[in-house]
Amino acid sequence: MLDTFLEIIILGGIMSTYFTIGEMSKLSNLPIKTLRYYDEVGVLKPAYTNPENNYRYYSMDQFMHIDVIKYCRTMGLSLEEIKDFLKSDGSIESMIDTIKRQSSLLEKKIKELSEIKNYLDDLEISISNVLEHQENIVFINRNKKRKYMEYKCKTETPEDFELSLRDTVLHIEEKYGTVYPQLGSTVSYKDFVENGKITYTYIKDFAKRKNNSKMKVLPEGEYITIIYDDNANNAKIYFNKILEYIKENNIEVVGDFNEVWVMPRVDKNTKEKTLIQLEILKKK
Repeated sequence: MLDTFLEIIILGGIMSTYFTIGEMSKLSNLPIKTLRYYDEVGVLKPAYTNPENNYRYYSMDQFMHIDVIKYCRTMGLSLEEIKDFLKSDGSIESMIDTIKRQSSLLEKKIKELSEIKNYLDDLEISISNVLEHQENIVFINRNKKRKYMEYKCKTETPEDFELSLRDTVLHIEEKYGTVYPQLGSTVSYKDFVENGKITYTYIKDFAKRKNNSKMKVLPEGEYITIIYDDNANNAKIYFNKILEYIKENNIEVVGDFNEVWVMPRVDKNTKEKTLIQLEILKKK
């Protein structure tokens, strides 16, 4: 079979066996496009290029070269790193150093991917739980105890709140190395009842943090709740619905409003819309 691929080329009076780029592609299971790119970036140069027609030819020795490139790609090395590795002395020590370095990088990547997987699993559960209830209708929901981190925020203007939120997200990224917080907020009950004003006092991070003694707790209990999916500019509608429900049913509540931002997103017109669980604890 292999004999059909052989090209006999005489260079400097020496007869050598070479393979065309198409033949090398079939024998190495690499697309021709990839071999050409490897040539361009200097990872795998053809053993011989015909000066008359620029046809590329590869030698038998280069099969091992290709195998090494494949091994390196499997380990996650970039083409630039592969070039450097191929230029090294090829010692066992050099290979072990490369393996150790890549193993460490992969461990870090696995940790990051695990965090993303956990975030997506938690998000799926949160969305599924929320969607069990009809939107825009107030109801009483029994919640288990929930832990969270709390960050003071400014709310003189919407811009102040947005800047406070940005500061909080940056802090979480820098401290915990994650960009997947599960956020919410505390809104003053007193301010809304007396002034009809939505005053954010704290930003909450509901993400699970190991061994953090500063975490606070939302107590287990019955919460007057509404689920809505809307722009922040329309939030008062839903706060008022909860107040109306409280008054109509002569309910006493404890503390402030709690918002859980289940799924923030932006539409094609860059307009913000968030699936929110808004609630306040019912007095026992």
